[in-house]
Order: sequence, then C-alpha cells, then structure tokens
Amino acid sequence: MKPKDYPALARKLTSYWGSWPVSRPIEVGDIGIVNSAGAFVRVTDLGKIPQLPKPAISSRQSALYDMSSQHVDVQFGVKAAAGAQAAEARAKITFSHAGSALIILDRPTYRQVRDITMLKRQILALLDDGWEQDWIVVVETVSADGVTVLVSGERNAAIEFGVSAQPGGLLLGDLAKAGIDLAVRHRKRIGMAAFGEKGTPLYRTLRVRKTFLGRTQAELSGGTAVPNEAFEDVPLPDMDT
Repeated sequence: MKPKDYPALARKLTSYWGSWPVSRPIEVGDIGIVNSAGAFVRVTDLGKIPQLPKPAISSRQSALYDMSSQHVDVQFGVKAAAGAQAAEARAKITFSHAGSALIILDRPTYRQVRDITMLKRQILALLDDGWEQDWIVVVETVSADGVTVLVSGERNAAIEFGVSAQPGGLLLGDLAKAGIDLAVRHRKRIGMAAFGEKGTPLYRTLRVRKTFLGRTQAELSGGTAVPNEAFEDVPLPDMDT
C-alpha cells in the first residue's frame, strides 16, 4: 500500500476521499487539483473568485468516527503488573489482508457547503470564463484534533499499543486521542500509520467540466450527475445548522 493508493481506499471504505498525510490542511471552499500521487493540492478558494461568493457552510460535531475494513480485528486487554513494572492497558489490532484499514477520529467536526446545487450552477456559468477543467472544489470535510489511521502493508499485519495508568482500560476512541501517550509495543507489516494527529483526513469534492463531446458534466466525490439533475441520485447527508 502506497500513499497514492490511500485516497481510493478511504473512498471505498468511508465514501469520502482520504487525505495523506492526515495533517494536510484542507478546508471547505478550497479549489485545487489532485496530483499524480493522489494528493489534493490547493490552488485558490471560492472567496478569491469574485463571481463565486463564499458559500454558507453547515457544521456539526459527533463524539467518535470509526470505520474499518472487514478484515480488521481490535482486541483490548490489560497486561498484569510484573515486579517494578505497573499494569498496562493494551490494544492489539490485527489485519488478515493487505490493504485493510482502520480509521478513527476523536470528536470529529463535519463541515459542508449548504447549497451544493447553487454552487454547481455558479461554476457552470464560469466554464468558458476562466474556470479550469481540472479544478475541483472541496464541499465537505471531516476533521478532528485526534486522528489515527492504520493500513496494513501485507497479510497478517499487526500493531499493539500500551499505556499505563489508564483507569478502566483502553477504549476504541482512546486510540485517536491526542492527549493519551500510547506506546507501540509491537508492530509488524504495517504499511501506513498516523497516531493521534490533528488534521482533516476525509473530504468530498465537486467537479464541473465539459466532456470530450462538449457536454457539461458534474461529479460529486466520484458520483456523476448531469447538470440539470442537481445530484438527486447522490445527495450528501443533511447537516445540522
């Protein structure tokens, strides 16, 4: 598993594109391209294009976001005290297949353009007036102060964490919390890893362009809708204001 493969892996698992490294700044309204390594590269933002006023944004927060491939197993336990060593809470994560992933966000914040249909129509009006064919617009992000992402590089990969003085043992959300001093006790065949980092690891995009045949096409995170249908077939979830 290489970093350029991660965006598509995250997309398959979560319905969002994945950003690597997870600390890469991405905000709703950013305009950019995806480079050959699969990374979003910011060029400008909606607020800097006079014909495209910065859109209204909805926002909400939840306690935890976690998603894993079906070939991932997480087990929690406690290693008993031995001699001068104190008891230690443990978490062991195993991956039976290569390219399997575990994504955990502690208290994630979801931000989304409130009226994507309006934004799409505004971009349509600019297709022959300076809008670049390969530009995409970030229309939704999921960010958190604590993000943990693990991807197996080979079959039968595993990683084990330990932390002392953790009352009640470890919980899944603890693996992403920035304030917990997790120590890696064992690591085998893990291809990509981020531990408790602050960032925006997940995002959705809008792309409006003309096809080779001259038709106008709109794409929302890889799902396609003709311009006059305004994404009824692939709507984003409702967001709290």
